[in-house]
Amino acid sequence: MSHCPAKTLETLESRRAGPPMQVHRPRASRRAWAFCHCGEVVQGPVADEAGRIHVGLVSLRSDLFHASAAFRPDGSGRLKVLPAAKTKALAAANLLLEHLGAGLSGTITIRNPAPVGIGFGTSTMDVTAAMACVRDNLGARVDPGTLGRIAVAAEAASDPLMFPEHGAAILWGPRCGRPLETFPGPVPAVFCVAVNAGRGGEMVDTCRFACGQRFTEADVDPFRLVLARLRYAIARQDVRALGEASTLSAALNQTQLHLPRFDSYLDQGRAAGSVGLAISHSGYLVAFLFDPGEPDLEARVDEAIRRFSALGHREVYVFQSPGHPEERGHAGHHGQFLPCGPETGDPRPR
Repeated sequence: MSHCPAKTLETLESRRAGPPMQVHRPRASRRAWAFCHCGEVVQGPVADEAGRIHVGLVSLRSDLFHASAAFRPDGSGRLKVLPAAKTKALAAANLLLEHLGAGLSGTITIRNPAPVGIGFGTSTMDVTAAMACVRDNLGARVDPGTLGRIAVAAEAASDPLMFPEHGAAILWGPRCGRPLETFPGPVPAVFCVAVNAGRGGEMVDTCRFACGQRFTEADVDPFRLVLARLRYAIARQDVRALGEASTLSAALNQTQLHLPRFDSYLDQGRAAGSVGLAISHSGYLVAFLFDPGEPDLEARVDEAIRRFSALGHREVYVFQSPGHPEERGHAGHHGQFLPCGPETGDPRPR
């Protein structure tokens, strides 16, 4: 007697207990992607109309790393994720299936080369890629807001990596899972030179740290100044004003998570001609920000790399954060992870 190696989804779902579930047949396996961020442009406390304090952030988006997720159907009758340790990604995928009233039988394989625990948003990259994989393989349409709420339900605190890189920027609530403010345009494009400022491979459990942050009413007013400067930067597409907002936000965050040698980074960034400094507010990334329209940008980037080298760093991340697509200019290439230091020669991308 012939044996069918893989039962249809309809057969599998008919054996489930409880009310019938709408079943979508997966299309040919599709690979989904999610890019990282490199810390935040700003992050801090925001009070709502009722006086409740929320954490709000604007991500510094980056193409340095991306997570990929590929689905392979099987007859197991359940959804799995590999590596198995990526339990948050699996939780998010199942929550999305529940939201869609759908089922998938098979394995989502996630590949994510981004370093963990320093501020690249690796967990949210996994979660976003897994949800995008489910959505695309079902041929479903799901808005970013819904994906964001599901991500927070799976992670407890999440980054807004499911929202478009271009278009209007948002002040994202990483714990409440919704935009706290929508700005009238994108974050201005900035060229970035970044390092991991943690000592000896030091890492942060970024999700646990974010969930444990506590702010008071006294913390709200200083961050209002940050947001006012950010709104001006976005309205005018003013990179220098963006650098001022980001630097002030980083300075305020030192009471939450102290960055080793923070003052030295400030001094070295100014000396390299940067417009400001951005950090991971729950990690150890620090980035010098540059106006990509500066005619001497290449020399400033060289100087930034030399100054990071003088501080003992041997690896840098070089990229342009998205703004208006037509403004990519000098940094139209993808971001790069480069060695630095006197023994490496000229590390600039060509």
